[in-house]
Amino acid sequence: MDIDGGGFSNPVKVTSLLCSHGFLGSLALWPHRGGALLSQRNSWRTVLSLAYQSLGVVYGDLSTSPLYVYKSTFAEDIQHSETNEEIYGVLSFVFWTLTLVPLLKYVFIVLRADDDGEGGTFALYSLLCRHARVGFLPNGQLADEEISAYKKTDRCGGAGSLSGGVGAASRVRVMLERHRVLQKMLLILALIGTCMVIGDGVLTPAISGSEAMYADLGHFSQLSIKIAFTSVVYPSLILAYMGQAAYLSKHHVIENEYRIGFYVSVPGLAVITVMLVTTCLMSLVIVLCWHKSIFLAVCFILFFGTIEALYFSASLIKFMEGAWVPIAFSCIFMIIMYVWHYGTLKKYEFDVQNKVSIEWLLGLGPSLGIVRVRGIGLIHTELVSGIPSIFSHFITNLPAFHQVLIFLCIKSIPVPHVHPEERFLVGRIGPKEYRLYRCIVRYGYRDVHKDDLELERDIVCSIAEFIRSGTSGPNGAAVESEKDDERMTVVGAGIRLCEVGDNPGEVAGPSSSTEIQSPIRARKKVRFVLPTSPRMNASTREELQELMEAREAGMAFILGHSYVRAKSGSGFVRRFAINYGYDFLRRNSRGPAYAVNIPYASTLEVGMIYYV
Repeated sequence: MDIDGGGFSNPVKVTSLLCSHGFLGSLALWPHRGGALLSQRNSWRTVLSLAYQSLGVVYGDLSTSPLYVYKSTFAEDIQHSETNEEIYGVLSFVFWTLTLVPLLKYVFIVLRADDDGEGGTFALYSLLCRHARVGFLPNGQLADEEISAYKKTDRCGGAGSLSGGVGAASRVRVMLERHRVLQKMLLILALIGTCMVIGDGVLTPAISGSEAMYADLGHFSQLSIKIAFTSVVYPSLILAYMGQAAYLSKHHVIENEYRIGFYVSVPGLAVITVMLVTTCLMSLVIVLCWHKSIFLAVCFILFFGTIEALYFSASLIKFMEGAWVPIAFSCIFMIIMYVWHYGTLKKYEFDVQNKVSIEWLLGLGPSLGIVRVRGIGLIHTELVSGIPSIFSHFITNLPAFHQVLIFLCIKSIPVPHVHPEERFLVGRIGPKEYRLYRCIVRYGYRDVHKDDLELERDIVCSIAEFIRSGTSGPNGAAVESEKDDERMTVVGAGIRLCEVGDNPGEVAGPSSSTEIQSPIRARKKVRFVLPTSPRMNASTREELQELMEAREAGMAFILGHSYVRAKSGSGFVRRFAINYGYDFLRRNSRGPAYAVNIPYASTLEVGMIYYV
């Protein structure tokens, strides 16, 4: 086999070595992880400082590869020719690998596909979910697409698009949205990439798959990483390999005592799989997000996919020598993730199919003698419309609920961050006098969830702002609709909530804004500080006062405790996955983030069996 005119007698071995953890392993991981430190990236001084700091991350993991690539390549008895063709062949192989994979693919192409500063397999999957509506759970709303983070995605590929790019994106998007098989394949592809990284990290020594953790776009920026790699790391590596080739051309005797270690050779198969997954997802991003032509996407996947497929095939020779270990770990992790996703999806579908209408709820009043007690009832649900079956189960057995009832849905959407002013989506369920509200709290996958006290206050303030702004519909009519969920209102900062205890030394400070205070003396006094605005009507003031009184009386959390079971007549695989796999994961997994700090004294759990 000739590489750039040089005869190379053992290409499979070098390919396997280049795929080992110390060389291409870090190349597959560092360029596409990320966070967001966008506020400090404006000046060149900051960029250069970040580029300098990234050297320890980028070069720290790559610097080990020159220590063993040549030595391992010629560890066997290879006859060196006088022209040193085999040495220059290896140098050519290394040079083009460094140039095509890390420099061309990752630095100049993949890094541009960041998800608002985030990177990685799930960042690419998040981009595709937003553009093709193939998310984890079918709880997306049209209002989610109005979030400003959605409108930033097209910037990653540049403003221009090739002829026919928009039409190609529409065709691919329609194809993905119509065929659930393609959606599942896309999810499985993302899970494979993620599980391979985990499987590699299990075997990788702690010091190195830590350095990979530092290699994160969130700590640096695209420009700083590009500067560091192109100006320092890339030329240093090339010079290192060229220097070794020059030395070997004059000194053909190599010590053969060196042996490849397990941690150097075995994980390269897991990492090259991640690189293939990135290539496949990037080809879709090129069409769907960057609106380029399908021809360009096909060229991308054929060019880089062919190179990585060669590495993958070469890495397979290590399978029986120990490379099956990360593959086995990855398969276990992938089964766990897919079972969790499958069970959660079926549970959500059960909620959608068994949700009840507002007419059913309002019709129960005269027949069951439903009474309203003081306080706020906060019902957690994953539904974005309708009334969950868990609440109908509760109200049938205990015909009473609070004077103010809030159906709270806390969901994650496929964007890294949601601005606080866009976090709350509020609507009304039923007529105005029933005091039933829906509040949807939206978090990005990198957002930190608020603690319970701050979340309670923000929920009450968002509903108060919703009432004050008069966006509840004409004449108090219902705006909640299963098909018109976009009519819910995004509520930003408007009303501020002040809570003052009975301590005589606690005095509320003066405020130039309009204040509404509760006439009822309670242990905790609550008041809304409203921005200066025209005089509000009596109905709005009455609704705000009732909300304040309910907040003073306290807030109760109604949580569902579901037992998920497979339907009778289900196949063995489904019964095993639901009754044993998903049930085991639910019992041994951490609860939702919002339920961690909820006080037990204010919590009511309602048990219900889900047959999915």
